[in-house]
Amino acid sequence: MAAALGLIAYRPRSEKELRDRLRRRGVDPTLIESTAARLSELHLLDDRAFAASWVESRNRTGPRSRRLLAFELRAKGVARGSADEAVEVVNEADAAYRAAGKRARVLAGRPFQEFRRKVGDLLLRRGFTYETANQTVKRLWEETSGAGHDEGSDAV
Repeated sequence: MAAALGLIAYRPRSEKELRDRLRRRGVDPTLIESTAARLSELHLLDDRAFAASWVESRNRTGPRSRRLLAFELRAKGVARGSADEAVEVVNEADAAYRAAGKRARVLAGRPFQEFRRKVGDLLLRRGFTYETANQTVKRLWEETSGAGHDEGSDAV
């Protein structure tokens, strides 16, 4: 119980993460079960609360798409339904704008093709769709350059 509380005190964890960490420490499987059950009873181990906390933290510090956030949560052992429910609060357009804003300011004054490639690639790595990336690139280009673009294709 002390080891589990120490892990939870450091940062919130999913039930799977906690079980895996205790297993790696060599804790007896029956003790892991009873500890996880007790922590769940005390509402200290709750995958839905963990998922909501994870999404809020990621959205604040490094915005990502709903799809990527749900993937991260499932990798941490959160059930698909809980993960999907947690990511519903994310506004994709706003998250993409916040994710690329700093990069766009750094790239201000560069040619549109370079701006589009670098900002678009960042957004695609963060899990946003091509459509969202394109719209965000256009919006940021207009804001940072003070003009529309007239170079080539609209694709990222």
